[in-house]
Amino acid sequence: MAHPELEQPKRGYIANIWTIPPLIYPFQYNPTQITDSKKLDWGPKYDDQHPGGTRGLAGIGLSTEKLGRTFSAAEIKRFQKEDARTVNFKFTIDGREQRDGEPSRRRNDAGDIVGDLAVIRSFVYPQLANWLDMASAAGILSSGGGLDTATTWSNLWFNRPPTMTLVFGGMSVEGFVTDLKITETLFNSNLDPTRADVDVTIVEKIDSISFILDSVKRIGRTFYYTDYEDILNVIF
Repeated sequence: MAHPELEQPKRGYIANIWTIPPLIYPFQYNPTQITDSKKLDWGPKYDDQHPGGTRGLAGIGLSTEKLGRTFSAAEIKRFQKEDARTVNFKFTIDGREQRDGEPSRRRNDAGDIVGDLAVIRSFVYPQLANWLDMASAAGILSSGGGLDTATTWSNLWFNRPPTMTLVFGGMSVEGFVTDLKITETLFNSNLDPTRADVDVTIVEKIDSISFILDSVKRIGRTFYYTDYEDILNVIF
């Protein structure tokens, strides 16, 4: 639940506007914690594929490696692969309260959150093809595509789950949901849930507009905010 002492005029949301129907879910209460993790794999610098010696090393690199081996027998590492960025966030839904700005259809007298959970669960179940796929299929049908037409048309019905875009302040990350956990904690007289805690984990989709924009913003912010004044302190 949101911190009461902080002013929160905006809400974050999760969305995919290309699905049919579009999936747009603004948080009732913004997450109070987002875990953004990135893992890199570093393996042995010299192995069967990269035999020992100093091949490819010169100058200061060779010198520091020799000095390092003098003072330590630890394994020298090299970069192997970059794993996906993972984002985890948790939020709460309470159907007994209608927040300012919420459309009335999102809340009812019974206080249930059945509609909320339907939208959220739609991110992890197969969906109809998106609008672009529909347009592509329509083009093939109009031009006459034979077997390709049948194949393309069949692919429009309930394929892989859609991606999820988390928009939160200046962050926008699109990814594939790898884990969705919904814990229903309160129920009304009809046994429909009225309150739930939702835990979502996504892995970033790098072939997306969100990834490109986020990368550009990250690089720009780095150039502006890095502490150039401390360069000498770092060197000496």
